[in-house]
Amino acid sequence: MRALRLLFRDSAVYGLAGAANRFVKVLLVPVIAKAFPAEVYGAYDSASVAVYALAIAGIMGLHSSVIILATRQPGSGTAPMRGPATTGFRLTLLAASALAGLVLLAPDWWSRLLLGDRSFAGPIAWAAASVPFSSLLIYFLALLQWSFRRRAYVGISLGSAILTIVLSALVAFGTDWGLTGLFAANLAGQAMGAVLGAYACRDLLTGRFSRGLARDMLGIGLPFAVIGVAGTMMPVVDRLFLVQGFSLTDAGLYGLGQKIALLSALVLMGFQAAWGPFAFAHRDDAGMPRLVGRVFLLACTLVAFMALALVLAAPILARLAATSAYGPAAIFVGPLAIATGLNAVFFVVAIGSLLEGRSLHNLSAYLTGLGVMIGLNLLFRLAAVPPLGIAWANCAGQAAAVAIMARLSQGVHPFPYPFAKGAGILLAAATLVAVTGPVAARMPAPGIVGGLVLLTGGFGLWCWYGVLGPGERRLFGRMITGSGAGRSAE
Repeated sequence: MRALRLLFRDSAVYGLAGAANRFVKVLLVPVIAKAFPAEVYGAYDSASVAVYALAIAGIMGLHSSVIILATRQPGSGTAPMRGPATTGFRLTLLAASALAGLVLLAPDWWSRLLLGDRSFAGPIAWAAASVPFSSLLIYFLALLQWSFRRRAYVGISLGSAILTIVLSALVAFGTDWGLTGLFAANLAGQAMGAVLGAYACRDLLTGRFSRGLARDMLGIGLPFAVIGVAGTMMPVVDRLFLVQGFSLTDAGLYGLGQKIALLSALVLMGFQAAWGPFAFAHRDDAGMPRLVGRVFLLACTLVAFMALALVLAAPILARLAATSAYGPAAIFVGPLAIATGLNAVFFVVAIGSLLEGRSLHNLSAYLTGLGVMIGLNLLFRLAAVPPLGIAWANCAGQAAAVAIMARLSQGVHPFPYPFAKGAGILLAAATLVAVTGPVAARMPAPGIVGGLVLLTGGFGLWCWYGVLGPGERRLFGRMITGSGAGRSAE
């Protein structure tokens, strides 16, 4: 139980700062959706997810290869990181700038591809200009995390997010700059974060650039880059099917529904960041197999709870975050919340492959999930299924990725996961989400609040009796009542 407490603590620390920067678009919803119609929001959201995918590609996985190569270098403290950090910085700057240049050379073509209309070439160019800064910000935050500079990590993450939100609000409500101004505000926020990140990491960037080291870093990092891009492609593909098969208004409603669904990721992101280092630190513990199974069940339960809670609250959240015109966005929340939560389950079942260094397993799983999603979207389009089908295709693709990852991971490092129990929880949640979604849209506020109270009570009872063992219940009981505070938690 002490191990679980440490995992929860680290999840909270990394979740707050990391979520603020990565999910700044969620925090921007009340600004942009209240100031602009769904069509404009759809264009902003669709371009934003594509730009984020380019930023991930621009890092080329080098933020992961830095620490791997640093541990092979002689020396102590931060000295072993200087060579890899400097080389990775230069490669990231070069690659991200090249990707931005590809868009800036033909913004009208990219506007037609991403938004179905060439008239957005100007905003697309401003969005592309932020790619190098976004890539560098992510890279520097990784360096800060690996060098345990928590204050700088938190300060830069929050500072960049806050500046972006403030500038976007000024543009939205105080100017007529529209989409161009919004992407310029994002550019300013990302640039400030990148500059502060470079300053905070300045002692790590004093090493020499080495071609041999660059080859080694790319050899390690590129597989991670492909995995990262594959993992970010599902939202991009979503938007492509929406803008090409439906309209920017539908994309705007879908985008708001996804941002509400992403509230579950704000809860789960800290866990995802903490789980890998935690699992490595405890890989040889005698109780690790039982702990992994318990964490899997907790993750599935939390995903189900968050999805159902967000479905119930979606009509209220949509009205608070935007205007009544965005009300239909609530129908997308359920399947997208489950899809978002499945990312956390993916990290749990992937730990066997991670412990054995089989990173290509992740790529196989992501590509399978992407293939399932694209196949279903093509089928749904032929059958003239409404936009809600795209959300369920996304959910099915994420589920397929989890299933493949579990199978591959178990083949190299098996753990006693309660797969049947976890799958039952998620299938029950999907069924309830499909049934509850249309009903919640017509429920009065008191009924929604009552439903959330009942759901929370049921979630607590299930965790207490269905997930935790007797010893864990006794320990949590002592923690809640304050007794036995000084006892060992092992």
